[in-house]
Amino acid sequence: MNESQAAAIKPSEDVLVLLLTEVASLVKAKQSISAGLKLYENVSLGDLGDAATFVRQNLEQGKPLPEAFDCLSGRYQTAIQSTLQVVIETGSSAPLYLLVDLIQQSSSERKQTRLAAITPLLNATISAFILFVILPFVIQSTAASSLLPLDGLVTGIARWLTENLLIAGFAAVIFVSSIALVFFYLIDRLNSATRLYREYAIFSRWLATQLAPPPDLSKSTQGSQRFPKTDLPTMIALSANVAGISQEWREVPEQIRDGFFSSGELSTPARCPEPISECITHLISGDPSPDRVAEELKSLSEIYRRRASYQRQLSRLVAPQIIGWGLTIFVIAILLYAILNPILLEAKGTLL
Repeated sequence: MNESQAAAIKPSEDVLVLLLTEVASLVKAKQSISAGLKLYENVSLGDLGDAATFVRQNLEQGKPLPEAFDCLSGRYQTAIQSTLQVVIETGSSAPLYLLVDLIQQSSSERKQTRLAAITPLLNATISAFILFVILPFVIQSTAASSLLPLDGLVTGIARWLTENLLIAGFAAVIFVSSIALVFFYLIDRLNSATRLYREYAIFSRWLATQLAPPPDLSKSTQGSQRFPKTDLPTMIALSANVAGISQEWREVPEQIRDGFFSSGELSTPARCPEPISECITHLISGDPSPDRVAEELKSLSEIYRRRASYQRQLSRLVAPQIIGWGLTIFVIAILLYAILNPILLEAKGTLL
Protein backbone atom coordinates (compact mmCIF):
# COMPACT_ATOMS: atom_id res chain seq x y z
CA MET A 1 0.00 0.00 0.00
CA ASN A 2 1.59 3.29 -1.12
CA GLU A 3 1.12 6.75 0.39
CA SER A 4 -1.60 7.75 -2.06
CA GLN A 5 -3.58 4.68 -1.07
CA ALA A 6 -2.98 5.47 2.59
CA ALA A 7 -4.24 9.01 2.08
CA ALA A 8 -7.40 7.55 0.55
CA ILE A 9 -8.06 5.60 3.76
CA LYS A 10 -8.50 8.74 5.86
CA PRO A 11 -9.04 6.83 9.10
CA SER A 12 -11.35 8.42 11.60
CA GLU A 13 -10.21 9.27 15.10
CA ASP A 14 -12.00 6.15 16.38
CA VAL A 15 -10.02 3.98 13.95
CA LEU A 16 -6.79 5.71 14.94
CA VAL A 17 -7.56 5.14 18.62
CA LEU A 18 -8.21 1.42 18.04
CA LEU A 19 -4.98 1.04 16.08
CA LEU A 20 -2.89 2.85 18.69
CA THR A 21 -4.51 0.81 21.45
CA GLU A 22 -3.55 -2.39 19.64
CA VAL A 23 0.03 -1.17 19.23
CA ALA A 24 0.10 -0.30 22.95
CA SER A 25 -1.10 -3.81 23.81
CA LEU A 26 1.64 -5.34 21.65
CA VAL A 27 4.30 -3.15 23.27
CA LYS A 28 3.04 -4.05 26.74
CA ALA A 29 3.05 -7.77 25.87
CA LYS A 30 6.59 -7.46 24.40
CA GLN A 31 5.37 -8.86 21.08
CA SER A 32 6.44 -7.97 17.57
CA ILE A 33 4.32 -5.08 16.32
CA SER A 34 4.42 -6.15 12.67
CA ALA A 35 3.50 -9.75 13.53
CA GLY A 36 0.75 -8.61 15.86
CA LEU A 37 -0.71 -6.28 13.26
CA LYS A 38 -0.63 -9.12 10.72
CA LEU A 39 -2.94 -11.11 12.99
CA TYR A 40 -5.01 -7.99 13.63
CA GLU A 41 -5.60 -7.53 9.90
CA ASN A 42 -7.27 -10.92 9.69
CA VAL A 43 -10.04 -9.89 12.11
CA SER A 44 -10.39 -6.24 11.10
CA LEU A 45 -12.34 -4.89 8.15
CA GLY A 46 -12.58 -1.56 6.36
CA ASP A 47 -10.40 1.38 7.34
CA LEU A 48 -9.11 -0.31 10.47
CA GLY A 49 -7.75 -3.30 8.56
CA ASP A 50 -6.32 -1.07 5.82
CA ALA A 51 -4.61 1.17 8.38
CA ALA A 52 -3.10 -1.83 10.17
CA THR A 53 -1.85 -3.17 6.82
CA PHE A 54 -0.26 0.18 5.98
CA VAL A 55 1.61 0.39 9.31
CA ARG A 56 2.75 -3.25 9.11
CA GLN A 57 4.07 -2.84 5.57
CA ASN A 58 5.97 0.30 6.57
CA LEU A 59 7.58 -1.59 9.46
CA GLU A 60 8.50 -4.52 7.19
CA GLN A 61 10.11 -2.05 4.77
CA GLY A 62 12.43 -0.95 7.57
CA LYS A 63 10.80 2.31 8.54
CA PRO A 64 11.04 3.35 12.20
CA LEU A 65 7.87 3.02 14.24
CA PRO A 66 7.19 6.81 14.38
CA GLU A 67 7.42 7.06 10.59
CA ALA A 68 5.21 4.01 10.05
CA PHE A 69 2.17 6.11 10.95
CA ASP A 70 2.84 8.79 8.31
CA CYS A 71 -0.21 9.67 6.19
CA LEU A 72 -2.50 8.18 8.84
CA SER A 73 -1.92 10.57 11.73
CA GLY A 74 -3.68 13.66 10.36
CA ARG A 75 -3.82 16.47 12.89
CA TYR A 76 -2.13 14.24 15.48
CA GLN A 77 0.97 13.49 13.40
CA THR A 78 3.42 15.38 15.61
CA ALA A 79 1.89 14.01 18.82
CA ILE A 80 1.88 10.43 17.52
CA GLN A 81 5.45 10.55 16.24
CA SER A 82 6.74 12.10 19.46
CA THR A 83 4.80 9.61 21.59
CA LEU A 84 6.11 6.65 19.63
CA GLN A 85 9.62 8.02 20.08
CA VAL A 86 8.99 8.10 23.84
CA VAL A 87 7.79 4.49 23.63
CA ILE A 88 11.00 3.49 21.88
CA GLU A 89 13.15 5.30 24.45
CA THR A 90 11.36 4.03 27.55
CA GLY A 91 10.07 0.66 26.37
CA SER A 92 6.76 1.47 28.09
CA SER A 93 3.28 1.36 26.59
CA ALA A 94 2.01 4.02 29.01
CA PRO A 95 2.66 6.96 26.64
CA LEU A 96 0.48 5.32 23.99
CA TYR A 97 -2.39 4.91 26.42
CA LEU A 98 -1.95 8.55 27.43
CA LEU A 99 -2.02 9.53 23.75
CA VAL A 100 -5.23 7.55 23.23
CA ASP A 101 -6.80 9.44 26.14
CA LEU A 102 -5.60 12.72 24.62
CA ILE A 103 -7.15 11.95 21.22
CA GLN A 104 -10.42 10.83 22.78
CA GLN A 105 -10.54 13.92 24.99
CA SER A 106 -9.81 16.22 22.04
CA SER A 107 -12.54 14.55 19.98
CA SER A 108 -14.98 14.81 22.89
CA GLU A 109 -14.19 18.50 23.36
CA ARG A 110 -14.94 19.29 19.72
CA LYS A 111 -18.21 17.39 19.89
CA GLN A 112 -19.22 19.19 23.08
CA THR A 113 -18.38 22.56 21.53
CA ARG A 114 -20.57 21.75 18.53
CA LEU A 115 -23.38 20.68 20.86
CA ALA A 116 -22.96 23.87 22.88
CA ALA A 117 -23.35 25.87 19.67
CA ILE A 118 -26.79 24.39 18.94
CA THR A 119 -28.73 26.56 21.41
CA PRO A 120 -27.29 29.99 20.43
CA LEU A 121 -27.49 29.15 16.71
CA LEU A 122 -31.08 28.01 17.12
CA ASN A 123 -31.86 31.25 18.95
CA ALA A 124 -30.10 33.17 16.18
CA THR A 125 -32.15 31.37 13.51
CA ILE A 126 -35.45 32.11 15.27
CA SER A 127 -34.39 35.71 15.85
CA ALA A 128 -33.43 36.11 12.19
CA PHE A 129 -36.82 34.75 11.09
CA ILE A 130 -38.59 37.22 13.37
CA LEU A 131 -36.44 40.20 12.38
CA PHE A 132 -36.33 39.67 8.63
CA VAL A 133 -39.66 37.94 7.92
CA ILE A 134 -42.25 38.64 10.63
CA LEU A 135 -41.19 42.13 11.72
CA PRO A 136 -41.22 43.65 8.20
CA PHE A 137 -44.84 42.49 7.76
CA VAL A 138 -45.74 44.04 11.12
CA ILE A 139 -44.06 47.35 10.22
CA GLN A 140 -45.61 47.47 6.77
CA SER A 141 -49.13 46.72 8.01
CA THR A 142 -49.03 49.24 10.83
CA ALA A 143 -47.41 51.89 8.61
CA ALA A 144 -50.14 51.34 6.01
CA SER A 145 -52.71 52.09 8.70
CA SER A 146 -50.81 55.28 9.62
CA LEU A 147 -50.35 53.96 13.15
CA LEU A 148 -46.57 53.73 13.22
CA PRO A 149 -44.73 57.06 13.00
CA LEU A 150 -41.70 55.81 11.11
CA ASP A 151 -39.94 57.57 8.27
CA GLY A 152 -40.08 56.39 4.69
CA LEU A 153 -36.70 54.62 4.91
CA VAL A 154 -37.87 52.14 7.57
CA THR A 155 -41.18 51.40 5.87
CA GLY A 156 -39.39 51.19 2.52
CA ILE A 157 -36.94 48.61 3.86
CA ALA A 158 -39.82 46.66 5.41
CA ARG A 159 -41.75 46.70 2.13
CA TRP A 160 -38.62 45.70 0.21
CA LEU A 161 -38.00 42.71 2.50
CA THR A 162 -41.61 41.53 2.32
CA GLU A 163 -41.57 41.71 -1.48
CA ASN A 164 -38.13 40.07 -1.81
CA LEU A 165 -38.09 37.02 0.43
CA LEU A 166 -34.84 35.83 -1.17
CA ILE A 167 -33.10 39.02 -0.01
CA ALA A 168 -34.67 38.62 3.42
CA GLY A 169 -33.39 35.04 3.58
CA PHE A 170 -29.90 36.18 2.56
CA ALA A 171 -29.93 38.85 5.28
CA ALA A 172 -31.06 36.21 7.80
CA VAL A 173 -28.17 33.95 6.79
CA ILE A 174 -25.69 36.80 7.27
CA PHE A 175 -27.21 37.54 10.67
CA VAL A 176 -26.96 33.90 11.81
CA SER A 177 -23.40 33.64 10.46
CA SER A 178 -22.40 36.75 12.41
CA ILE A 179 -23.85 35.28 15.59
CA ALA A 180 -21.92 32.05 14.93
CA LEU A 181 -18.68 34.03 14.55
CA VAL A 182 -19.37 35.87 17.80
CA PHE A 183 -20.08 32.58 19.55
CA PHE A 184 -16.87 30.89 18.44
CA TYR A 185 -14.90 34.06 19.24
CA LEU A 186 -16.28 34.00 22.78
CA ILE A 187 -15.51 30.30 23.07
CA ASP A 188 -11.95 30.93 21.90
CA ARG A 189 -11.43 33.77 24.38
CA LEU A 190 -12.96 31.85 27.25
CA ASN A 191 -10.89 28.78 26.36
CA SER A 192 -7.57 30.62 26.54
CA ALA A 193 -7.11 29.55 30.17
CA THR A 194 -8.36 26.07 29.28
CA ARG A 195 -5.68 25.67 26.62
CA LEU A 196 -2.97 26.79 29.02
CA TYR A 197 -3.92 24.24 31.68
CA ARG A 198 -4.55 21.49 29.14
CA GLU A 199 -1.25 21.95 27.32
CA TYR A 200 0.81 21.99 30.50
CA ALA A 201 -1.12 19.07 31.96
CA ILE A 202 -0.02 17.08 28.90
CA PHE A 203 3.52 18.48 29.00
CA SER A 204 4.10 17.64 32.65
CA ARG A 205 2.53 14.18 32.33
CA TRP A 206 4.68 13.22 29.35
CA LEU A 207 7.82 14.51 31.01
CA ALA A 208 6.99 12.53 34.16
CA THR A 209 6.35 9.40 32.09
CA GLN A 210 9.81 9.65 30.52
CA LEU A 211 11.48 10.30 33.87
CA ALA A 212 9.78 7.43 35.68
CA PRO A 213 8.15 5.06 33.19
CA PRO A 214 5.52 2.65 34.55
CA PRO A 215 6.63 -0.88 35.38
CA ASP A 216 5.76 -2.47 31.98
CA LEU A 217 9.31 -1.98 30.75
CA SER A 218 11.44 -4.36 28.82
CA LYS A 219 14.09 -6.21 30.78
CA SER A 220 16.77 -4.23 29.05
CA THR A 221 15.61 -1.01 30.66
CA GLN A 222 14.69 -2.28 34.10
CA GLY A 223 17.15 -1.28 36.75
CA SER A 224 18.93 1.20 34.48
CA GLN A 225 19.54 4.85 35.19
CA ARG A 226 16.83 7.36 34.48
CA PHE A 227 18.53 8.89 31.46
CA PRO A 228 19.88 5.75 29.74
CA LYS A 229 18.92 6.64 26.17
CA THR A 230 17.26 10.04 26.20
CA ASP A 231 18.71 13.12 27.83
CA LEU A 232 16.65 15.81 29.54
CA PRO A 233 16.62 18.27 26.60
CA THR A 234 15.22 15.56 24.31
CA MET A 235 12.62 14.67 26.92
CA ILE A 236 11.51 18.29 27.11
CA ALA A 237 11.37 18.59 23.31
CA LEU A 238 9.32 15.41 22.95
CA SER A 239 6.92 16.46 25.70
CA ALA A 240 6.47 19.90 24.14
CA ASN A 241 5.77 18.30 20.75
CA VAL A 242 3.02 16.10 22.18
CA ALA A 243 1.49 19.04 24.06
CA GLY A 244 1.56 21.24 20.96
CA ILE A 245 3.83 23.88 22.50
CA SER A 246 7.07 23.02 20.72
CA GLN A 247 7.56 26.58 19.44
CA GLU A 248 7.46 27.99 22.97
CA TRP A 249 10.08 25.51 24.18
CA ARG A 250 12.33 25.37 21.11
CA GLU A 251 15.21 27.27 22.77
CA VAL A 252 15.17 25.58 26.18
CA PRO A 253 16.68 22.19 25.17
CA GLU A 254 19.65 23.82 23.47
CA GLN A 255 20.20 26.16 26.40
CA ILE A 256 20.30 23.19 28.76
CA ARG A 257 22.87 21.50 26.54
CA ASP A 258 24.89 24.73 26.56
CA GLY A 259 25.09 24.62 30.35
CA PHE A 260 22.43 27.09 31.40
CA PHE A 261 21.24 26.20 34.85
CA SER A 262 18.71 28.45 36.54
CA SER A 263 15.20 29.31 35.43
CA GLY A 264 16.33 32.91 35.00
CA GLU A 265 18.94 31.86 32.45
CA LEU A 266 16.62 29.56 30.51
CA SER A 267 14.16 30.95 27.96
CA THR A 268 11.26 29.30 29.73
CA PRO A 269 7.96 30.48 28.19
CA ALA A 270 6.34 33.32 30.10
CA ARG A 271 3.05 31.45 30.19
CA CYS A 272 4.66 28.35 31.71
CA PRO A 273 3.38 27.82 35.28
CA GLU A 274 6.01 28.52 37.92
CA PRO A 275 5.86 25.00 39.49
CA ILE A 276 6.83 23.43 36.16
CA SER A 277 9.74 25.86 35.73
CA GLU A 278 10.94 24.87 39.19
CA CYS A 279 10.71 21.19 38.27
CA ILE A 280 12.87 21.80 35.19
CA THR A 281 15.45 23.55 37.36
CA HIS A 282 15.44 20.63 39.83
CA LEU A 283 15.97 18.16 36.97
CA ILE A 284 18.98 20.13 35.73
CA SER A 285 20.51 20.32 39.20
CA GLY A 286 19.69 16.70 40.04
CA ASP A 287 18.31 17.65 43.45
CA PRO A 288 15.86 16.20 44.35
CA SER A 289 16.01 12.91 42.47
CA PRO A 290 14.25 12.48 39.10
CA ASP A 291 11.80 10.07 40.76
CA ARG A 292 10.59 12.74 43.17
CA VAL A 293 10.38 15.35 40.41
CA ALA A 294 8.39 12.87 38.31
CA GLU A 295 5.89 12.45 41.13
CA GLU A 296 5.60 16.21 41.47
CA LEU A 297 5.00 16.53 37.72
CA LYS A 298 2.30 13.86 37.86
CA SER A 299 0.56 15.77 40.64
CA LEU A 300 0.81 19.02 38.68
CA SER A 301 -0.58 17.29 35.61
CA GLU A 302 -3.65 16.15 37.53
CA ILE A 303 -4.18 19.63 38.99
CA TYR A 304 -3.94 21.31 35.58
CA ARG A 305 -6.19 18.66 34.03
CA ARG A 306 -8.91 19.41 36.58
CA ARG A 307 -8.54 23.16 36.11
CA ALA A 308 -8.78 22.73 32.33
CA SER A 309 -11.93 20.66 32.73
CA TYR A 310 -13.50 23.30 34.98
CA GLN A 311 -12.63 26.16 32.62
CA ARG A 312 -13.91 24.18 29.64
CA GLN A 313 -17.26 23.50 31.26
CA LEU A 314 -17.51 27.14 32.33
CA SER A 315 -16.87 28.41 28.79
CA ARG A 316 -19.55 26.14 27.35
CA LEU A 317 -22.06 27.51 29.83
CA VAL A 318 -21.15 31.20 29.62
CA ALA A 319 -20.93 31.74 25.84
CA PRO A 320 -24.31 30.18 24.95
CA GLN A 321 -26.02 32.04 27.80
CA ILE A 322 -24.52 35.40 26.80
CA ILE A 323 -25.65 35.01 23.19
CA GLY A 324 -28.99 33.42 24.05
CA TRP A 325 -30.03 36.07 26.55
CA GLY A 326 -28.67 38.88 24.39
CA LEU A 327 -30.66 37.74 21.35
CA THR A 328 -33.81 37.21 23.38
CA ILE A 329 -33.69 40.65 24.96
CA PHE A 330 -32.86 42.29 21.63
CA VAL A 331 -35.73 40.65 19.73
CA ILE A 332 -38.26 41.17 22.52
CA ALA A 333 -37.33 44.85 22.77
CA ILE A 334 -37.82 45.39 19.02
CA LEU A 335 -41.11 43.50 18.95
CA LEU A 336 -42.47 45.35 21.96
CA TYR A 337 -41.53 48.65 20.38
CA ALA A 338 -43.13 47.74 17.05
CA ILE A 339 -46.33 46.45 18.67
CA LEU A 340 -46.84 48.74 21.68
CA ASN A 341 -45.58 52.04 20.30
CA PRO A 342 -48.58 52.59 17.97
CA ILE A 343 -50.96 51.77 20.81
CA LEU A 344 -49.22 54.18 23.16
CA LEU A 345 -49.22 56.93 20.54
CA GLU A 346 -52.90 56.38 19.84
CA ALA A 347 -53.70 56.48 23.55
CA LYS A 348 -51.61 59.63 23.96
CA GLY A 349 -53.46 61.33 21.09
CA THR A 350 -56.84 60.36 22.57
CA LEU A 351 -55.92 61.72 25.98
CA LEU A 352 -54.69 64.97 24.50
